[in-house]
Amino acid sequence: MFFYSFAPWVLFLIFVYIAYKKDLLKSFSGAFYVTVTFMILPAGLFYAFGGERYYVPNEDSIKWFSIYMSILYVAMIAGLFVQYKVKQIFLERDFKLSEGFQNYTYIKWISVIVFSVCFIYVISFADKIPLIQLVLGKTLQNSFSRPDVAGGIPFFYTFTIVANTVIPFFLILMLSKKNFFKVNNRTLLIVFTLMAVIFTSVALNKNTLFLIIIFFILYVIKSRKRFVYLFSAGFVFVVYYFATKVFFNAGENPYSAFTFVESILKRIFVTQGAGLTTRIEFEDRPLPDDTSIKRYIFERMYGKEGGSAPTIFFGDNIMTESLLVTAVLIVAVTLFFFALAGMTDGLYQKSRKVEFLAFGYVVFYGGHLLGISEVQSFGLRTLLPIALIAALYLTDKLVDKTQLFNKN
Repeated sequence: MFFYSFAPWVLFLIFVYIAYKKDLLKSFSGAFYVTVTFMILPAGLFYAFGGERYYVPNEDSIKWFSIYMSILYVAMIAGLFVQYKVKQIFLERDFKLSEGFQNYTYIKWISVIVFSVCFIYVISFADKIPLIQLVLGKTLQNSFSRPDVAGGIPFFYTFTIVANTVIPFFLILMLSKKNFFKVNNRTLLIVFTLMAVIFTSVALNKNTLFLIIIFFILYVIKSRKRFVYLFSAGFVFVVYYFATKVFFNAGENPYSAFTFVESILKRIFVTQGAGLTTRIEFEDRPLPDDTSIKRYIFERMYGKEGGSAPTIFFGDNIMTESLLVTAVLIVAVTLFFFALAGMTDGLYQKSRKVEFLAFGYVVFYGGHLLGISEVQSFGLRTLLPIALIAALYLTDKLVDKTQLFNKN
């Protein structure tokens, strides 16, 4: 069992070496392999050495966990070569796509409209949004489910898609494009940044909020004080995690300092991987009627109802498909994502246009999603926003030709 447990770690080291030699460690694909390595892979060793959190898998399940992760890392190593090749193509050739946006007056108005719609949505349902109620000091005595899980707010899932992908895309454009707003530029940037923070916060996804901050520090902010910013980001994450923990567990036993730190470490290094080991453990057992895999696994892991337990993109397929089909899915999705990242890397490095930096965030975010959720979520939360951005790109060309808006 220990041989199997260490096998994917060896492949991880090979992956890092190849990524370093091909200068791909700073790629927009980084969120994917960081998420996989820190949030999925450690669970194998945790259980192999006697860890006892959540549902403890047997030795056979730990072995198969390592086999699936080894398949993934082999696919990721192959993906590096695909990514490098695609990146070189976009670096060496001139594509119409590399021109980027042409009419920033049009882009500015679209971004203002999107922010305004989100603002109206938040104001309209403020009395039902948990984080706003927390700030107002209400409903702190009762524990309840998140809106995207319980379905208590109309179109909340749609709102989270916009808040976590489209809003950061436009915010990066605003902050990176010189004089995005011709009048009162600094004041308007502060206003829209605060709005973006509110939108992503009320979506109540700690991982996403932290991911957005990390992306801004690594790719958007031009400063030598990045370690200070990273430390600050970690502090923000801890504070936000503590607030939501207290909020969603109101009325339960209070957290001590030790259990709080343990909760953070467990959440980062074990929880998502445990979702995968539990799926492997129960792959041959039929699901109850009208119960999703995520909810079923949550009940097995926590011994209670009322939540969901997502994991890496191929986790659910282990319970529904054969080993061959799951392996093909792992390879196909991984190669597709690395090709997408290679295209984005090439476009940005060749042109240095802010729109490709903003697009890089969507890819970055998508990589994280693949590490913690099913393929369908990646499609809705990443590929759908990419399709919307593509539509924005095409309409920008049309607007520029018809001169409906004056250029900035």
